[in-house]
Amino acid sequence: MVMIKPIIASIIAVAFIAGSLSTGIFANATTSDSNNPLQKIWNAINHLQDEINDLAKSHASKSIILWTAGGAMFTGGATYMGEVVCCSDLTDVEHVMPTDGTISNLFINLNFAPGAGNNFTMTIIKNGAETDLKCMISNLDNFCSDTSNTVNVKAGDLIAAKIDPSGPNTSHEYTFKLGMLFTAN
Repeated sequence: MVMIKPIIASIIAVAFIAGSLSTGIFANATTSDSNNPLQKIWNAINHLQDEINDLAKSHASKSIILWTAGGAMFTGGATYMGEVVCCSDLTDVEHVMPTDGTISNLFINLNFAPGAGNNFTMTIIKNGAETDLKCMISNLDNFCSDTSNTVNVKAGDLIAAKIDPSGPNTSHEYTFKLGMLFTAN
């Protein structure tokens, strides 16, 4: 027991001295002393930290918003969509955004084309107002996208999609699939 105390004290002393020396060497390496042999290592560590931070910023803040809703019957007038297509009342389908960011890359797919002379205009609604993020499915197509426009949102903003049919043959049951990219600030 008596021998262990001096050994432990020696280990602590060596660890303290080694830590002090290495801390002093790395602290000196932060200066622009080109003669310091650890300068290149210090620069490489700083560069790696910058790369990791940039990577985290570019990837960690993106997510996809997906909504699928079916059974929509259109007899005229706009209908609103969130996770359901239900009604002419926007407040029934709005979603609250949890953080600030940007919505982009709108993609819409229908289970079948609206038919010749018919179309559906899909518009993203923010806080009750139409935005520029929209696309139109026309005639024999069943797909549309808008990859040019964006919508900036703040935490607490309400979003939904407005489906506006036109043409003589819009009273079918439709299933809408919507996808958008959300990038948090």
